[in-house]
Amino acid sequence: MATIKQIAKLAGVSIGTVDRVLHERGGLDPNTKARVQAAIEELGYVPNQTAQSLAVYKKRLHILCIIIESPISPFFHAVNKAIRRKADSLNQAGVRVTLVNIMDLLGVVSVDGGQRSETAVGLMQDQFLQLLDDVNAVVYPNVAYSLGEWGTEIFKQRNLPWICYNSGSEDEGMLAFVGADYEKSGRIAMGLTALLAGIHANVLVLSIGIDCTESYMRRMQGYCREGKKKYPGIRIADILEIPIESEKQEEILKNTFEAHPEIDMVYIINPADYAICDRIRNLEKSGCVRNNIPVITYDLTEESSERLKNGSITAVVTQQPEVQGELALDLMYKYLVFGEIPEKVYYTKQEIYIEQNV
Repeated sequence: MATIKQIAKLAGVSIGTVDRVLHERGGLDPNTKARVQAAIEELGYVPNQTAQSLAVYKKRLHILCIIIESPISPFFHAVNKAIRRKADSLNQAGVRVTLVNIMDLLGVVSVDGGQRSETAVGLMQDQFLQLLDDVNAVVYPNVAYSLGEWGTEIFKQRNLPWICYNSGSEDEGMLAFVGADYEKSGRIAMGLTALLAGIHANVLVLSIGIDCTESYMRRMQGYCREGKKKYPGIRIADILEIPIESEKQEEILKNTFEAHPEIDMVYIINPADYAICDRIRNLEKSGCVRNNIPVITYDLTEESSERLKNGSITAVVTQQPEVQGELALDLMYKYLVFGEIPEKVYYTKQEIYIEQNV
């Protein structure tokens, strides 16, 4: 196995210079750096990760990981479970990981009609700044109600590396993104629409709560583009953003189906807790909706699995929540400890589930 001393001898430099190249400390002449890198490659040098791991305890590294924990977002239950498992492992390895629920930050004030006052935003930002005081890196989902452009600007100002998971695939300056290719998931949904309802389907598109998230916009974009390209006969009858409040959902659905009796397919982009699927079937029993109307949506959770089995949902498209949670933290750990630069984008695998393969 090659040693740093051998690299230094081959490159004609000091051991200290090799160490600076290996740890990317900068301040080196480009030609000198190139000679060292060539020597490393020629000798096949592999860093001693055991020694590097021991150095972790001296560095006292601290990663802040923002999570989303809410009863109306069951998808994130699996993400958070994987994050906690990885965080426990990193804590044991000497890297401190602090988990903070973004909903706790948002909860410092009430939310009125989905809009937060300047005071509310200010309180959230103040709390977040306090969390960053002794942090070396951040892992978080850049969703619409999270930190947005303000957060990324703070990371840049403080020279903090950050990795986005689930949302934030176009964050300028981020180290990496781990999550679904949402446009592709929209194209998959259009393919399912054609298979389940035919190439002349009339589709009702639903979203529970806010419809300005990256997942909604890109899925909708992919769905429409795929339809225009391959299934021009498929028509979107209506697009609804339905409030989370359960007492309003069935009334809105009933009015929509009565106004559009031609609807023969339902595509739910953001299903929240999946209760909307039950309400569609309730309206079906009362005669407001045609029998056995196909319903497609996203993610395999306990809630969606139960509804696949009882027929409330026809099919779901998954996005590997466990991978999103664990890989994002693992990439940041390897970057901080071993200097491994991750790829910019890690798209998770997407699969289709129906009743028979749950």
